[in-house]
Amino acid sequence: ALAACQSMRGPEPVAKPDIPNQFASQNTAGSSVAEQGYKDYFSDPRLLKVIEMSLDNNRDLRTAALNIQKAQLQYRVTELNQLPTVGTDVDYARGKTLSSSLRTASTYQVGLGVTSYELDFWGRVRSLKDAALDTYLSTRAAKDSTQISLISQVAEAWVSYSYANANLKLAQQTLKAQQESYNLNKKRFDVGIDSEVPLRQSQISVETARSDVGNYQTQ
Repeated sequence: ALAACQSMRGPEPVAKPDIPNQFASQNTAGSSVAEQGYKDYFSDPRLLKVIEMSLDNNRDLRTAALNIQKAQLQYRVTELNQLPTVGTDVDYARGKTLSSSLRTASTYQVGLGVTSYELDFWGRVRSLKDAALDTYLSTRAAKDSTQISLISQVAEAWVSYSYANANLKLAQQTLKAQQESYNLNKKRFDVGIDSEVPLRQSQISVETARSDVGNYQTQ
């Protein structure tokens, strides 16, 4: 019976990572990236606006936030289980006595007492509290991980869009230049200055540039 009453929570694992206390190089001026918020890390106001929109409208992040609230409330409930439950009772009665005068009498009764309390001899309640706290912390870590992943995905998509947009502008400029070169070669061919070979070569360059514009528009 005594063996069955012992706490099932095992000892906390002791982690001893072989990590040096400082880097080999002392040139570590400035704060770490992990210590900065995304508003301090990204400088483009348009990107910051897109990140805020994604954080406000992402359902996975909302679900994670609701799970945090649920775990936090559960932890509070479990923490309150360590305290005794106090109950009150109020009673009032009025009636006539059985004496000869048949006088009316009133009776008041107020009670206050501990209705339930579990003595935590074997650590069961404390273990439940620790388990609820671990669940809350893991849920909070999951929410932070989801938020960091969402911000990184938005930033990565923004960089890809910016890169494709810059290449699109360059391809459009190249197409315009190749089109002008083709028009010039066509005029030279029409008046008989050049042969048809330069004209067809410039035409190939125009079609190649037009294909690049289509590819970057798709991206």
